[in-house]
Amino acid sequence: MHLNDLPPVQIDWTGDQRRLFLRINSAMREDPQLFQKRTARYIPISDWETIAWSCAWYAAHCIGEKTTGDTGPAELKFEDTMPP
Repeated sequence: MHLNDLPPVQIDWTGDQRRLFLRINSAMREDPQLFQKRTARYIPISDWETIAWSCAWYAAHCIGEKTTGDTGPAELKFEDTMPP
């Protein structure tokens, strides 16, 4: 996944938010079975891509500076240290 795969809307995300979005979206799209119950009905790929994108968007939003509550900073791995 590339930075161009970020949502095609004007967003004011930090580098951590962008990296988290890309990491979650990529992981969910690459291995849907990891996130689904084995006995769940089949989800078409196009629907799953929408679900993955939405989850990644929400996660990135939750670590934003404007977020209040108990949300803590993202814990990023070494491979997430790409330039913003």
